Amino acid sequence: MYKPNPDRRRNARSGQSLIESCLAVGLICLIFMGMVEISRLITAHQILNYAATCGARARTVGFNDWMVKKVVRTAAIPNAGKMITPQFDKANPFIRSQMDLFMSGRPRRPGSLWSSLLAITPRSEQYAIERSRIPEYLGSPYDALARNILDYSDWDTISIDPETDGLVPQTETIQLTSRQSYTNWLFGNVHKSFYMNNTVNLSGKSELENHCRLYLEN
Repeated sequence: MYKPNPDRRRNARSGQSLIESCLAVGLICLIFMGMVEISRLITAHQILNYAATCGARARTVGFNDWMVKKVVRTAAIPNAGKMITPQFDKANPFIRSQMDLFMSGRPRRPGSLWSSLLAITPRSEQYAIERSRIPEYLGSPYDALARNILDYSDWDTISIDPETDGLVPQTETIQLTSRQSYTNWLFGNVHKSFYMNNTVNLSGKSELENHCRLYLEN
């Protein structure tokens, strides 16, 4: 009479548990990455609201459409993707220094590292470049020159509405909408597990009192 081997049963159960654990971990990771992408979309929407407010403020003091567009683009830099002009190595010296400390066996305490990462002034070489070039970009008279000063891979996906063609709106309030076809996904094509399209149309709105006639008359 055949007698089953108890060791074989235990091995089968162990293998089944391993497969189930891998599936559960994979599902948890997928849900976590989806939550990260959703949080990035929420942040991008808030940035567009801020950009719309900056653009409306520029329009209320009488700036033309080109200046308003530059202001909106500058305010929406966090949504603009990779900086392509000037070219910059994304390797962050602050992160490198932390890795060097870790490899040397003298890592910083988590509390001090967290405080450094959440500092009001970012510790980044790219931030220093952007801060020095933004005033020159805002002062550029036309688009071709502006792109040689500062440019990002996704700036063309950001637009403003409405275009006024340089005319001063004769309304008591100025409304401005900043729009973006968002494609700046963090985890590649993982978002397609939750959303089929590659782009998400986002918009931010702002409405301010119209002061431009007062400024232009004075």
